[in-house]
Amino acid sequence: MGSGPEYLLKCGLDEHLRKRGHRVSTAQLLVDGGRRQTELQTSFELLRLIASRVGSSVAAGRFPLIVAGNCLSACGVLAGLGAVDRTVFWFDAHGDLNTPETTVSGFVDGTALATVLGLCWEGLCSTISGFEPVTPDRCCLIGARDLDPPEHLIIQNRGITHIAPDALPGALNKFLARSAIHDSAGYVHCDLDVVDPSVARTNCFAAPGGMLPNAVLDAIDSIKKVIEVRAGAITAYEPASDPQEAVPTIACGIAAALVE
Repeated sequence: MGSGPEYLLKCGLDEHLRKRGHRVSTAQLLVDGGRRQTELQTSFELLRLIASRVGSSVAAGRFPLIVAGNCLSACGVLAGLGAVDRTVFWFDAHGDLNTPETTVSGFVDGTALATVLGLCWEGLCSTISGFEPVTPDRCCLIGARDLDPPEHLIIQNRGITHIAPDALPGALNKFLARSAIHDSAGYVHCDLDVVDPSVARTNCFAAPGGMLPNAVLDAIDSIKKVIEVRAGAITAYEPASDPQEAVPTIACGIAAALVE
């Protein structure tokens, strides 16, 4: 999945936006590879870079669109938005709500949304300038259908809104009707494996029963009608899982929907 961002750019994601009339400035954020790295060290160093870049983009009046290999990148994006109330719309096949205590795979990215909500990696998150956990009542998990038992418990016990693909659009409209979120800054996070693999296989973690691309676009459109979306992200594309190259076209459509 680390090769996904460059591959999407190679397939013309930024050029697609330019052709639609947007002014696009592309920056590649790289962690210094000159010393020994560990997964967590490297991840959080990258999050600090993302937070800084998003902050400067917001200050310049630009819309930050992050194309990342993993979902933990969301922590850097949200930190870069500054001291504002934030509402997170998390499109994903998975919950990303495991913690170091519940994960059985040890996959750090499976803790991404839990980290956003302040449920783990608190010490490391404190090294990201501007990071503040998002409260669970301002978190809408959309399209998830491959959840571990501990993730189900966190959703139930923490008051996170979980909307299965077959509950759209009604359940999303109900969440958007909450007056408490209307003045918040929206962040739309799109792990591309939210799309059903029968349409396009995004990565090796793809799960059946997902959303159709038009349903994702419709949901984003509904969100933008109610909340000002301040940043967006497209993540988790593994080109090797997509020999038909069906995903880049979908990613370009989502990118356009986020910025327009």
